[in-house]
Amino acid sequence: MGRLTWVAVGFGLGAVATHKATRGGRAPVLVATAGTALGSLRRRLDAAVSEGRAEMRDREARLREVFAVAAPPEILEEHADEIQRGPRFGGRDAGDRR
Repeated sequence: MGRLTWVAVGFGLGAVATHKATRGGRAPVLVATAGTALGSLRRRLDAAVSEGRAEMRDREARLREVFAVAAPPEILEEHADEIQRGPRFGGRDAGDRR
């Protein structure tokens, strides 16, 4: 048999299988659509990023405390504003980021 015959047989079997799967009297199968999968992925990523940011804020606060205790008083007085405000990234205060 030629290739065209096998293509036609495969197409026919696929059509019959699709018809039976969709109208075979069974309960519909729950299918995860791209929208629900992407929505779930976005929620998980947002949660992970928020958790990471919160952890970094805590870690930076702990590091500031450690360095503030270890620094000589004249350094603390000279850089008191920076210590209270935190580091600046790209012209924005670290505390302003969300």
